[in-house]
Amino acid sequence: MPLAGDGRRVTLGVAAGPTGYAVFVDGARVVDASVKPMTRGLLGLEVFGPREGTVRIVGLRLYELLGSLP
Repeated sequence: MPLAGDGRRVTLGVAAGPTGYAVFVDGARVVDASVKPMTRGLLGLEVFGPREGTVRIVGLRLYELLGSLP
């Protein structure tokens, strides 16, 4: 991220749900992603949003929080 490279501190936030997540930088939503069902062990990920630019996802780990399932 350009902001991270100039020595300025930023606040990152992530809101995650069963079908997607959003990433926030300093309170502004910068990434919306929806997760498609897995196909042959691959996780499908669509990234969309109102801003132009490139999002490079180098890793994605999905965790289940204890007590999050009925």
